[in-house]
Formats: sequence, structure tokens, C-alpha cells
Amino acid sequence: MAMATTLSQILEATISPDQNISGKALQYLQDALKSDLPGFLNVLTIEIANESNTPTVRMAASLFVKNQLAMRDEASRKELHNRWLQVNAQSRKQIKNNLLKTLATPHTIVGRSVAQAVSSIAQAELPNNQWPELIQLLLYNATHSNNNFYLQQATIEALGFICEEIVIFY
Repeated sequence: MAMATTLSQILEATISPDQNISGKALQYLQDALKSDLPGFLNVLTIEIANESNTPTVRMAASLFVKNQLAMRDEASRKELHNRWLQVNAQSRKQIKNNLLKTLATPHTIVGRSVAQAVSSIAQAELPNNQWPELIQLLLYNATHSNNNFYLQQATIEALGFICEEIVIFY
């Protein structure tokens, strides 16, 4: 792969049908994550929130964030959750706020992937008595008629993903 020069280009490369290109892009993201988990997750959530990025880039970033906490086997999932919970509270709050603000995006594919990322963080935090305001906030977003349709739709999806995971794992 010709080396991508921006994070947006790297994120775009993660969905390339060429496995060599997508593999190198994913390796770059994994390496960046290993060097600074909270800082890199924050940068990714800024990319997600940036409406000037393509929906594809924003979706790829959202799914990458989600995948840092979501695993189907219990042992891996617990390990990822513990790693997340070791991130300082201020960094976690900033990452979560970036995601929550992005639920209102008019790009439904981005809203759906952000809902998945919110759900994956909720799966790590809610059982550990973290993020207690989340469900109330999501219910408010979903039910208040003054909220835009896209916010309501993505919020309902986030609630659905959270409930689905509770049924599967708890």
C-alpha cells in the first residue's frame, strides 16, 4: 500500500477489498492504539464527529472503536473491558461525549456505527457502576420530540444494541 498520509486515508484503507491494503491500515491503527489507548481513541472519536469526513471514514472509525471493546468470547471481552476501565475517567468521558454528540449525525450509517460504539462502552461500564447517566440520557434523546429524527433513530439503535448484549452476556 502506498502509505496513507492522513488518519482519514488510513481509515478509508481499512475497508479496501485488497487485503494487503486493509491489513496494513488495520496494523497501523492497532500500533497507534497500543502506544496511546486513550489518546488514540479520542482522536478516532474526533474523526467520527467531523462532519467533513466521508461517512465511510466515520463509520470505519466508529467500528474500530467498537471493536476495541466488543468480543464474542467472554474471556477476551473481559480483558478488553478491563483495559478500557483502566483508562482515566476524564479521557473516557471525553471519548464518550464525542460519541454521544455524533449520534445526531444525518448520516444514518454513521449513526448506527456510533450506536454500536456507545453500546460497546456501555457493556464495559454499566456492570461496573460506571456511566450511570447513560440510560436516562438515551431515553431522553429517544423520547423528546424537540430532538432531531437522526438523534432519536441512532439513540434507539444504541438502546437496542445495549439490550441485545445484556441478553447475550448477562
